[in-house]
Amino acid sequence: MSAVIGFDSTKYDQLIAQVGKILQDFTDGAAGPLPLNGDLQLQPAGQSWQPAADLVAAGKARFGEMGKRNDDLSGSLTDLQAALVQARSIFNDTEDLAAVSVEEFQQAAGPHALHRIEGGQ
Repeated sequence: MSAVIGFDSTKYDQLIAQVGKILQDFTDGAAGPLPLNGDLQLQPAGQSWQPAADLVAAGKARFGEMGKRNDDLSGSLTDLQAALVQARSIFNDTEDLAAVSVEEFQQAAGPHALHRIEGGQ
């Protein structure tokens, strides 16, 4: 006896909305419109006291790295969200999701970045 895997469109739409909310957080910043990138300064630039100048340089490097990682993740999540939206058609067009082949699902979803989110390239 095989089970039929059904589709819950409400839950699926909630998943798409949640990915969209995460993307919005990347755009706006978690605490408001403060993007974490190399432009964020821990102190004003042009410090003459060496420890303060070192702090500015370290902050610029760290926030620059964080900004690049956030941009990469944001791009991957954008691709994932687009794939989730595209894949919705297969859920609407079939009665039994267990009967859908990987190839059919990939055709419906199109290329997506899930493997990049998991750490692959």
